[in-house]
Formats: sequence, structure tokens, C-alpha cells
Amino acid sequence: MFSSQSLLRTDTCDLRKPDQWSRGSRYWSQAEVKSDALFIVEGCQAATEFAREVPMCFVTPNILEVERISQAWSLEQVRVMIYARTPGEQGPGYTFGQVNEVFGSHRTGSMFIKLESGSSLVFQAKQGSQSADVAYRFFPR
Repeated sequence: MFSSQSLLRTDTCDLRKPDQWSRGSRYWSQAEVKSDALFIVEGCQAATEFAREVPMCFVTPNILEVERISQAWSLEQVRVMIYARTPGEQGPGYTFGQVNEVFGSHRTGSMFIKLESGSSLVFQAKQGSQSADVAYRFFPR
């Protein structure tokens, strides 16, 4: 079971039929993101003797999906960017940057994200528990 915060929401009215399609795939013109952060996963499928490397790009609100996306599509040279709503003194702001490392807790859902720029973001999902927790490295693995 996934939280609605960690999924992209689409409506059937946004379903589109492209000129070329892949069996088992659906194509949407838009998706709603309910989370505070959106991750953009970029990578390339390796070149073969018959084809050049193929650049690919995916969007997910869940950092735990990055590894699954990378493996499912055999991506190499994977980069992850984050677009996040961040609080500010003048009201909400936005941060965009390349992710270097992500540490987090499966139990609390908290995350510490270190960006290439040197900035860091902290997301705290569950309030209340003050007990110690173990942080796991979510990205890169």
C-alpha cells in the first residue's frame, strides 16, 4: 500500500493515444503531484553494436523508486534532480538541484538530501517520536 503523497495522480480524461505506442503502456498529458518533492531521474540505456545509447527521463515523487526505475530500464550514468517546495521567510519557495546523496528512515519517512550545490534539504514525515532511529542510504546505492 502506498501513500497518496508518494504517487502521481492522473484522470482518465487526460489519457491520450499517441501516434506510436508500446504494449502495456498508457500515455497521459498530465499528472498531479501531491508530495512536497518531485524527483527527475535521468540516465542512458547502454549503446550496442546496433544502436547508440538512448537517453531516458522519468519523474517520481518517491526517492525509493529511483533504484527500481534504474534497474527496470537498465539505466547507466543515472542522475537525480529534485524540485521541492521549501518554506521561506517571504512565504513558500522552491528548490531545484542535482541530488548527491539521500539518507532516510523507513520507519519515520524522514529524509536528509544533500545537493551537488552544497545545500541540504530535510523532510520529516511523521511527528511525535523522539526515539533514536537508524538512517539508511537511499541514493546512491
